[in-house]
Amino acid sequence: METHRNMEVIWLLRKLRPDFKTIADFRKENASSFKAIFREFTLVCRSLNLFAAELVAIDGTKIKAVNSSARNYSKKSLKEINERIETYLKTIDQTDEKETVITTPSVSELKEEINSLEEKKDRSQERIRQIQYIR
Repeated sequence: METHRNMEVIWLLRKLRPDFKTIADFRKENASSFKAIFREFTLVCRSLNLFAAELVAIDGTKIKAVNSSARNYSKKSLKEINERIETYLKTIDQTDEKETVITTPSVSELKEEINSLEEKKDRSQERIRQIQYIR
């Protein structure tokens, strides 16, 4: 998960490391807000003519220009992309529902387990003493 391995994300989150369930719940609870923000961001970019490719930033990287049909978008292709995004988001939500949540044992459960292991240890030490006595 990027919150555990991507240094930029870790820095942005100020070293918080939410697990998949926290992120999935947040995304599910705020789905309508995300859609509204994405639409608003698109409108801002469009109003700033950022989609017209009139603004170019060059950092010394050589970029091969390609104007293939795969890189040109129509209303139909954008609608298909939106449908694929919706399908993808539904798939993620379904996967989140299937994920098992790891629960940590309670203090009493841990104490019971420790007592059980100590009893096993005592029994095995007694058997070792018995074996040594027989020899």
